[in-house]
Amino acid sequence: MCSDQSPWAVNDQLSYGFAATTLPGCCACYELTFTSGAVSGKKMIVQATNTGGDLSANQFDIAVSSHKNPTLFSLGS
Repeated sequence: MCSDQSPWAVNDQLSYGFAATTLPGCCACYELTFTSGAVSGKKMIVQATNTGGDLSANQFDIAVSSHKNPTLFSLGS
């Protein structure tokens, strides 16, 4: 696991990162597809590294560290 949990972009359609979730299986990986906004249709593969006790069912709290990588994707056309 990355020590600072910063997400990183593979290209303008795919990124990797870390998230908290209420789903079972710590350290499991999930592919998320964004459905709205500037990142609609883009995908992110996240590793569950926290239980996210304050989340509702089937939600993800994506870890973002702004000091290294302020954007996950290129938001241009």
